[in-house]
Amino acid sequence: MQTITLGISVKASKTSISIPESDIKVEATDYLEVEVSPGGLDVDIQPGKAEAIRLLVIKSSVYSDLEFTVNDGAGDSSAIVQLDGPQIFSGGAMALFDVAQPKRLTFTNKSQDTAAKVEIFVGRDATP
Repeated sequence: MQTITLGISVKASKTSISIPESDIKVEATDYLEVEVSPGGLDVDIQPGKAEAIRLLVIKSSVYSDLEFTVNDGAGDSSAIVQLDGPQIFSGGAMALFDVAQPKRLTFTNKSQDTAAKVEIFVGRDATP
């Protein structure tokens, strides 16, 4: 068992909200660093059910031309998500993608000439 510590702080001009650090218990973590060339790239993230993913973080060096879907690698796919900033999905947020077995992220890079360095962090349960 591993522990991931997550805390978030968001600040606007006169408003802020903080989510204090909390621990997320997981059996496995994966960190992937990939280059998404113009066109696209499929990235396998895990083999199990959606509820096995406790945390998914996606960060990129470029945001303006990237989008992704979550899919099961066999045809069941989520709606397209514009990657317009860092993305953090925790708790039951994977249910938003409506894919029972989210195995793969499929990235589309609409840029004509700029590759994007994408970092992906997954915390999950590894046993059914």
